Amino acid sequence: MYKSLLLSIIILNIVALAPPGIAFAQVQNIEIDVEERYQTIEGFGTCVIDFLSSPEMPGYFDDSLYNMAVNDLGMSMLRLSFPQSMEWKNDDGDPDHFNWPAFSMEQLHKRMQVAQEFQKRGVDKVLVSTWSPPEFTKTHRSTIFGGHLRMDMYEEYAENFAALVIAAKKNWGINIGAVGLQNELLFIEPYKSCIYNPYQAREAVRVLQRKFQKEGIQAKIIMPEEMMALHRMKAYVGPVMADQETSRFRGALAAHRLEDGEKLSEWKEFSAPFNKQSWMTETSGHSTDWQGALELAEDIHEHLVLGNFSAWIYWQLSENKDDVYSLMNKHTPLPKYHTSKHFYRYIRPGARRVQASTSGQVLASAFVHPVSGQLTVVLVNKHTEAANIRLALRNFKMKDFSGYLSTEGAYFAAIKKYRSGKSLQMPANAVITLIAQDKGLATEQEVEPWPEAWIPSDGDPLSYYGTMEGTPPSKADHASLLARVGNLEKLTEALKGISVNDTVYNGWTPLHFAALAGQAEIMKYLISQGADVNQPAAGGWSPFHMAASAFGGNGHDGQKVTKDRILQIALEAKPDVQQRTNDGWTALHAAVINSHTAWSQDESEVIRRVDALIHAGIDVNVTDKEGRSPLHWAAWQGYESMVQVRPAVVNELIKRGAEVNMQDSQGNTPLHYAVLMGYPSIIEALLDAGAAPELKNHKNESPLFLAEKAAYWNVWQLLQGQRTGVNARVDAEQEPKSDGKLGRALLQAAWKGEEQEVKRLLDAGADVFFRDSDGFRAIDRARDGGHTEIVRLIQHKIDELKQ
Repeated sequence: MYKSLLLSIIILNIVALAPPGIAFAQVQNIEIDVEERYQTIEGFGTCVIDFLSSPEMPGYFDDSLYNMAVNDLGMSMLRLSFPQSMEWKNDDGDPDHFNWPAFSMEQLHKRMQVAQEFQKRGVDKVLVSTWSPPEFTKTHRSTIFGGHLRMDMYEEYAENFAALVIAAKKNWGINIGAVGLQNELLFIEPYKSCIYNPYQAREAVRVLQRKFQKEGIQAKIIMPEEMMALHRMKAYVGPVMADQETSRFRGALAAHRLEDGEKLSEWKEFSAPFNKQSWMTETSGHSTDWQGALELAEDIHEHLVLGNFSAWIYWQLSENKDDVYSLMNKHTPLPKYHTSKHFYRYIRPGARRVQASTSGQVLASAFVHPVSGQLTVVLVNKHTEAANIRLALRNFKMKDFSGYLSTEGAYFAAIKKYRSGKSLQMPANAVITLIAQDKGLATEQEVEPWPEAWIPSDGDPLSYYGTMEGTPPSKADHASLLARVGNLEKLTEALKGISVNDTVYNGWTPLHFAALAGQAEIMKYLISQGADVNQPAAGGWSPFHMAASAFGGNGHDGQKVTKDRILQIALEAKPDVQQRTNDGWTALHAAVINSHTAWSQDESEVIRRVDALIHAGIDVNVTDKEGRSPLHWAAWQGYESMVQVRPAVVNELIKRGAEVNMQDSQGNTPLHYAVLMGYPSIIEALLDAGAAPELKNHKNESPLFLAEKAAYWNVWQLLQGQRTGVNARVDAEQEPKSDGKLGRALLQAAWKGEEQEVKRLLDAGADVFFRDSDGFRAIDRARDGGHTEIVRLIQHKIDELKQ
């Protein structure tokens, strides 16, 4: 009887509190326990990335924009790009010495001006990511269209990053507290990009750790900044965390893009033993309407709650139009700005996520700040029906909450005081933030700031590091750009005023750029006009070397020309096939070192390119100035195919007569290099061909000794003849096999948001599992474009096929 009476009273109270005209809904309890705590929040922010070489930022980047971003939205983190023009040529060849007059600060200057504007408004957490190492460190001598970081250039790469942190502090007073070792390290893009296999990413962490320690740099290292596809994240994090040195890096595990709730929970479980924060350092793809704003709120919630993420950074703060990539159109906030604000403004750096249990339609997350004692609760109702919610608090003394409500067209409106234990009517398709303060939970004096990234030494004679001079302009700039993008009509006009062999700042001709971009027709035209395939550029890099190294071709943006066809065009021009670069590379070295197969490419392209150069007369055992043969480089640089390191190139060279135990100028064999990297499949291939694990180099180190020294026990087992228990291979995501039927057409239609065309293609049996060269399916590209209905259509088809 007593229980029935009590229940009746509660129901009457709920009904009384519900606004008139709104249908009654069953109450949803949200239980919050402020003593059950999870991750610490690092901050929320956006990127401000400027790829252009214009001297000024867009005009709408003014005081009002900065004030709105910090004081209204609540930004507490800023991500910037690292301009590789800072070291457009090697400063002096010594990675242990900064030759400051050779470093260009021209492009860094405007980025640091942006950072200064945010810093003076209180945003002191600055993250800088690189899109590519400097061109002189790359395997194909370019910062664009992929390429790898040369294995003999990792120390130069680390010096470049150290110079960035030091110059930012010295010249502008900006504390770069975190650096991203590579933006999206599996992409071949026409913009700045670089590819790392998982073991190379581990080595990048290693050299940065060591260089930062040597220079007294306290910046965090953020990696891998790869897509939040679970198998890819695991692939890149695994080798780093399995290594006794790199597993101790100071920093966070960073991802881009979005993942669903189930995979986020798997990520949380996978990453928990590493005791490192998870950061989302770039995401976008939410439409500019209210539905897109709600989806963004749900995504933030899921990454914070299901994935335990500590930082959230949207791709762009503002663009000059409404689009899926930014939160604002110039000075005008988009709806997703407002749903972001529900998290950004009142969940401040240092807050701890606490338990918020709910089983109803409303998503709930809660955070306590240890300095202020403030409890922030964010509620997201994506449903088309209103909800009655009730907070039930444990270990929190205050009952009264202030709050803010956003619904379509009415953003961040203050609501009347809410008292916990009572019912609160939440409209459909809405976001609410509730705030209360319990000073008894204010247990800390301050949030520990990021340490000073670098502190100048006393008595430094230089007041400014570097120069404001950039790369010099040349008359071949425009023609080279047209050759790269494949505009034959305009290129023909541009060449009327110059020689076809005129160069840009680094000695590249238009033919270099055409080969780099896989522009077959442009290459043939330039050669017909007298372009020299053997004309050396900086480092002795010729168009012939570039054609042997191209990452463009089949599968990227729908091109049908294969990579080996690009080489064949150069070979048809009858080049000097024995031509060497300044460090002694032949085109065969270049082809081997730049071997890579993306998702929609075929491994046979890589093999045909190697075979063609050997057939053209290049000795398979030819050595560079360090005595390294193509097999040395194949074993060191590795050959990556869709995240996995594969032995195909090594096997082909061995098949063509490569000497397995050849020693270079340091006495290293190919097996030494494969062991240093820890490539199981390549080590197996070399051992099968007779590689000697006991053969010592000039330091008296054998491959067996190197494996033991590095504690690569799976490799040590291989060298001992034990082929079981090898667990370092990276497994690809398991899904139904792609047949390719209409797959590219479906992907393009999904990306463009062409809903009717997507329906037609799905009805025609289009392959929903087809992946482009970046590894994305049609559903991924639809999600990137904010095309919700297309995502639903394709997901329905995937579910059907997997049943």
